[in-house]
Amino acid sequence: MKIDLHVHSWYSKDNPSRPKNIVKKVVAKKLDAVSITDHDTTKAWPKFKELGKKYNIPIVYGQEVSLFENSKKCTGHMLALFINEQVKSTMPLDAIDEIKKQGGIAIMAHPFDRHPYPYPKAVGKFVHGIEVMNSRSYSDEANEKALKLATKLNKTKTAGSDAHLTFEIGRAFTYAKFDTLEEFRKSLLNGKTIPIGKRSSAWVHLIGRIASTIVPKHD
Repeated sequence: MKIDLHVHSWYSKDNPSRPKNIVKKVVAKKLDAVSITDHDTTKAWPKFKELGKKYNIPIVYGQEVSLFENSKKCTGHMLALFINEQVKSTMPLDAIDEIKKQGGIAIMAHPFDRHPYPYPKAVGKFVHGIEVMNSRSYSDEANEKALKLATKLNKTKTAGSDAHLTFEIGRAFTYAKFDTLEEFRKSLLNGKTIPIGKRSSAWVHLIGRIASTIVPKHD
Protein backbone atom coordinates (compact mmCIF):
# COMPACT_ATOMS: atom_id res chain seq x y z
CA MET A 1 0.00 0.00 0.00
CA LYS A 2 1.05 3.56 -0.71
CA ILE A 3 -0.39 6.04 1.78
CA ASP A 4 0.26 9.77 2.13
CA LEU A 5 0.26 9.90 5.93
CA HIS A 6 0.20 13.69 6.32
CA VAL A 7 -2.58 15.59 4.52
CA HIS A 8 -4.58 18.65 5.60
CA SER A 9 -8.05 19.76 4.54
CA TRP A 10 -9.77 23.12 4.90
CA TYR A 11 -10.74 22.12 8.42
CA SER A 12 -7.20 23.24 9.23
CA LYS A 13 -7.15 27.02 9.56
CA ASP A 14 -4.27 27.48 7.11
CA ASN A 15 -5.66 25.31 4.34
CA PRO A 16 -7.97 25.88 1.33
CA SER A 17 -8.34 22.24 0.17
CA ARG A 18 -11.87 20.87 -0.12
CA PRO A 19 -12.29 17.28 1.13
CA LYS A 20 -13.83 16.16 -2.17
CA ASN A 21 -10.90 17.55 -4.16
CA ILE A 22 -8.46 15.82 -1.82
CA VAL A 23 -10.05 12.41 -2.36
CA LYS A 24 -10.20 12.96 -6.13
CA LYS A 25 -6.48 13.79 -6.13
CA VAL A 26 -5.70 10.68 -4.09
CA VAL A 27 -7.47 8.63 -6.76
CA ALA A 28 -5.64 10.47 -9.56
CA LYS A 29 -2.25 9.90 -7.88
CA LYS A 30 -3.07 6.19 -7.54
CA LEU A 31 -2.50 6.17 -3.81
CA ASP A 32 -4.12 3.30 -1.92
CA ALA A 33 -5.34 5.41 1.00
CA VAL A 34 -4.89 8.79 2.64
CA SER A 35 -4.42 9.97 6.21
CA ILE A 36 -6.30 13.12 7.19
CA THR A 37 -4.27 14.97 9.80
CA ASP A 38 -5.79 18.40 10.33
CA HIS A 39 -4.31 20.72 12.91
CA ASP A 40 -5.81 20.05 16.35
CA THR A 41 -9.21 18.97 15.05
CA THR A 42 -11.08 15.90 13.84
CA LYS A 43 -14.03 17.82 12.36
CA ALA A 44 -13.20 16.59 8.87
CA TRP A 45 -13.69 12.92 9.72
CA PRO A 46 -17.46 12.60 8.99
CA LYS A 47 -17.02 14.19 5.55
CA PHE A 48 -14.09 11.95 4.67
CA LYS A 49 -15.94 8.88 5.90
CA GLU A 50 -18.68 9.73 3.41
CA LEU A 51 -16.22 10.46 0.59
CA GLY A 52 -14.12 7.38 1.33
CA LYS A 53 -17.16 5.17 0.76
CA LYS A 54 -18.20 7.06 -2.36
CA TYR A 55 -14.78 6.83 -4.03
CA ASN A 56 -13.73 3.52 -2.46
CA ILE A 57 -10.69 5.09 -0.80
CA PRO A 58 -9.67 3.89 2.68
CA ILE A 59 -9.23 6.75 5.15
CA VAL A 60 -6.77 6.80 8.05
CA TYR A 61 -8.33 9.02 10.68
CA GLY A 62 -5.68 11.18 12.27
CA GLN A 63 -4.71 14.54 13.67
CA GLU A 64 -1.65 16.77 13.78
CA VAL A 65 -1.27 17.68 17.44
CA SER A 66 0.37 20.99 18.33
CA LEU A 67 2.73 20.65 21.30
CA PHE A 68 3.58 23.44 23.70
CA GLU A 69 5.67 22.15 26.66
CA ASN A 70 4.68 24.69 29.32
CA SER A 71 4.85 27.55 26.86
CA LYS A 72 2.46 29.53 24.70
CA LYS A 73 4.86 29.00 21.80
CA CYS A 74 4.47 25.83 19.75
CA THR A 75 7.48 23.57 20.19
CA GLY A 76 6.64 20.72 17.84
CA HIS A 77 3.97 18.60 16.19
CA MET A 78 2.87 15.01 16.61
CA LEU A 79 0.97 12.95 14.05
CA ALA A 80 -1.70 10.83 15.73
CA LEU A 81 -2.72 8.09 13.29
CA PHE A 82 -5.44 5.44 13.54
CA ILE A 83 -7.11 7.23 16.44
CA ASN A 84 -10.77 7.15 17.46
CA GLU A 85 -11.20 10.64 18.89
CA GLN A 86 -9.44 13.99 19.09
CA VAL A 87 -6.23 14.14 21.12
CA LYS A 88 -6.52 16.91 23.71
CA SER A 89 -3.09 16.81 25.37
CA THR A 90 -0.49 19.36 24.29
CA MET A 91 2.49 18.18 26.34
CA PRO A 92 4.60 15.76 24.24
CA LEU A 93 4.64 12.73 26.54
CA ASP A 94 1.02 13.22 27.59
CA ALA A 95 -0.03 13.38 23.92
CA ILE A 96 1.90 10.18 23.18
CA ASP A 97 0.19 8.42 26.10
CA GLU A 98 -3.22 9.61 24.92
CA ILE A 99 -2.55 8.34 21.40
CA LYS A 100 -1.37 4.95 22.64
CA LYS A 101 -4.39 4.54 24.94
CA GLN A 102 -6.57 4.85 21.82
CA GLY A 103 -4.56 2.17 20.08
CA GLY A 104 -3.18 4.83 17.74
CA ILE A 105 0.24 5.43 16.23
CA ALA A 106 2.39 8.35 17.43
CA ILE A 107 4.73 9.84 14.83
CA MET A 108 7.05 12.81 15.36
CA ALA A 109 6.25 15.24 12.53
CA HIS A 110 9.11 17.16 10.86
CA PRO A 111 11.11 17.23 14.15
CA PHE A 112 13.88 19.50 12.80
CA ASP A 113 11.82 21.85 10.64
CA ARG A 114 9.61 24.87 11.39
CA HIS A 115 8.63 24.25 15.03
CA PRO A 116 11.63 22.10 15.99
CA TYR A 117 11.42 19.91 19.06
CA PRO A 118 13.61 21.24 21.87
CA TYR A 119 14.45 17.66 22.92
CA PRO A 120 13.90 15.45 19.85
CA LYS A 121 15.89 12.48 21.15
CA ALA A 122 14.10 12.46 24.50
CA VAL A 123 10.65 12.61 22.88
CA GLY A 124 11.68 10.25 20.10
CA LYS A 125 12.29 7.41 22.55
CA PHE A 126 8.57 7.15 23.27
CA VAL A 127 6.97 7.45 19.80
CA HIS A 128 6.27 4.66 17.36
CA GLY A 129 7.96 6.42 14.48
CA ILE A 130 9.50 9.54 13.00
CA GLU A 131 8.56 11.38 9.82
CA VAL A 132 11.84 11.34 7.91
CA MET A 133 10.50 12.79 4.65
CA ASN A 134 8.20 15.79 4.86
CA SER A 135 7.64 17.43 1.48
CA ARG A 136 7.02 20.82 3.07
CA SER A 137 10.32 20.91 4.96
CA TYR A 138 12.27 24.04 4.15
CA SER A 139 15.52 22.11 3.72
CA ASP A 140 16.86 18.66 2.86
CA GLU A 141 18.96 18.92 6.01
CA ALA A 142 15.85 18.85 8.22
CA ASN A 143 14.71 15.58 6.66
CA GLU A 144 18.22 14.14 6.81
CA LYS A 145 18.44 14.90 10.53
CA ALA A 146 15.09 13.21 11.07
CA LEU A 147 16.32 10.13 9.20
CA LYS A 148 19.47 9.96 11.32
CA LEU A 149 17.43 10.24 14.51
CA ALA A 150 15.01 7.51 13.43
CA THR A 151 17.92 5.23 12.53
CA LYS A 152 19.70 5.91 15.81
CA LEU A 153 16.58 5.23 17.88
CA ASN A 154 15.50 2.30 15.67
CA LYS A 155 12.12 3.87 14.99
CA THR A 156 9.67 3.35 12.13
CA LYS A 157 10.35 5.73 9.25
CA THR A 158 7.44 7.50 7.54
CA ALA A 159 6.88 10.04 4.79
CA GLY A 160 4.07 12.45 4.04
CA SER A 161 3.44 15.41 1.78
CA ASP A 162 2.06 17.62 4.57
CA ALA A 163 -0.18 18.82 1.73
CA HIS A 164 -2.07 22.06 2.22
CA LEU A 165 -2.83 22.29 -1.51
CA THR A 166 -4.22 19.36 -3.47
CA PHE A 167 -1.42 19.31 -6.06
CA GLU A 168 1.02 18.52 -3.23
CA ILE A 169 -0.71 15.26 -2.35
CA GLY A 170 1.47 12.23 -3.02
CA ARG A 171 4.78 14.09 -3.27
CA ALA A 172 5.76 11.92 -0.34
CA PHE A 173 4.12 8.74 0.91
CA THR A 174 4.78 5.72 3.06
CA TYR A 175 4.93 2.28 1.45
CA ALA A 176 4.33 -1.09 3.06
CA LYS A 177 4.00 -4.44 1.30
CA PHE A 178 0.49 -5.12 2.56
CA ASP A 179 -3.04 -4.88 1.21
CA THR A 180 -5.22 -3.72 4.13
CA LEU A 181 -5.21 -0.79 6.53
CA GLU A 182 -4.90 -3.14 9.49
CA GLU A 183 -1.82 -4.76 8.00
CA PHE A 184 -0.43 -1.32 7.22
CA ARG A 185 -1.06 -0.22 10.81
CA LYS A 186 0.87 -3.25 12.07
CA SER A 187 3.71 -2.43 9.68
CA LEU A 188 4.00 0.99 11.33
CA LEU A 189 4.30 -0.73 14.70
CA ASN A 190 6.88 -3.21 13.41
CA GLY A 191 9.03 -0.80 11.40
CA LYS A 192 8.22 -2.44 8.07
CA THR A 193 7.62 0.73 6.09
CA ILE A 194 9.53 2.57 3.40
CA PRO A 195 9.45 6.40 3.17
CA ILE A 196 9.33 7.67 -0.41
CA GLY A 197 9.17 11.20 -1.81
CA LYS A 198 10.74 14.56 -2.40
CA ARG A 199 10.46 18.12 -1.16
CA SER A 200 8.04 20.60 -2.66
CA SER A 201 9.09 24.07 -3.76
CA ALA A 202 9.19 26.65 -0.97
CA TRP A 203 6.57 28.55 -2.97
CA VAL A 204 3.85 26.20 -1.72
CA HIS A 205 3.98 27.92 1.66
CA LEU A 206 3.23 31.33 0.20
CA ILE A 207 0.64 30.02 -2.27
CA GLY A 208 -1.11 28.13 0.52
CA ARG A 209 -1.29 31.14 2.80
CA ILE A 210 -2.73 33.31 0.04
CA ALA A 211 -5.22 30.66 -1.08
CA SER A 212 -6.46 30.03 2.46
CA THR A 213 -7.55 33.68 2.74
CA ILE A 214 -9.59 33.75 -0.46
CA VAL A 215 -11.17 30.29 -0.79
CA PRO A 216 -14.60 30.12 0.93
CA LYS A 217 -14.96 27.23 3.36
CA HIS A 218 -18.19 25.27 3.40
CA ASP A 219 -19.47 21.77 2.74
